Amino acid sequence: MTPRLVLITGTSGGIGKATALAFAAAGWQVLAASRQPATPATAAGMRHIQLDPASAADRTALVELLARDYGGRLDCLVNNAGYAQSGPVELLDEAAWRSQLETNVIAPALLTAALLPVLRQGRGCVINVSSVLGRTSYAWQGAYCAAKFGLEGWTESLMLETQGQGIRVHLIEPGTTRSEFGANMLQVGQAPAPYTATALRFAQLRQRLAGRAQPPEKVARVIVRTAQARRAPFRQLVGTDARLAGLLLACLPSSLYVALNRLLARKLLHLPAQERP
Repeated sequence: MTPRLVLITGTSGGIGKATALAFAAAGWQVLAASRQPATPATAAGMRHIQLDPASAADRTALVELLARDYGGRLDCLVNNAGYAQSGPVELLDEAAWRSQLETNVIAPALLTAALLPVLRQGRGCVINVSSVLGRTSYAWQGAYCAAKFGLEGWTESLMLETQGQGIRVHLIEPGTTRSEFGANMLQVGQAPAPYTATALRFAQLRQRLAGRAQPPEKVARVIVRTAQARRAPFRQLVGTDARLAGLLLACLPSSLYVALNRLLARKLLHLPAQERP
């Protein structure tokens, strides 16, 4: 019996790398894709390919590779590639916004659209790696949160549109996860007033969170389990912080949740209280 085939983007490190190894360990054929597969992790059944999901030429070449080498089939697509940039909304320029949204929202949508015919043939699944910040926002993460909210929006539309086509669609929403992702987070330049003090507090907060982050293998196990299940939830929060945020969102009235989020930002980033008019 031919092993099932999965394509994973963003496999140079972190969740993508752990997911590629986990699928290989589970007996899948793995196409581990990254823009620059310089020193890839290798396992039996794993093939490394260079792929920029934002490139139309790369997407066309991928479809041709699947037709030539794998009989035009694909059992699972894991859209994991992406990056984050931090900084207050006021200081993010047009280039920063366009890059964030094109990489994290538009590119995976176009890749998924290109691969739907082969996924439909294999009655496969699409698993999009989002974040708990696709459900709730936080200070200094405006562009990243906008991208994850956008990813979740088109993923839900895809789930509704492909009903009855034999394609399953899922969202994985990790909390803080140990990887190169945070270290590679793009930062705005020297923050002017009134953001100067907050920039230091945000950097310190990131360091504290990194020490408590869950291992990427935990997220990878959820992804593989979702791909192999006959039925799985559409959305899955992974990590204690993510599940707590989801619980609060589900249980608290919107106004109370917003007040709690404001309080949390003030305490962690030493922000001044909201002035009353």
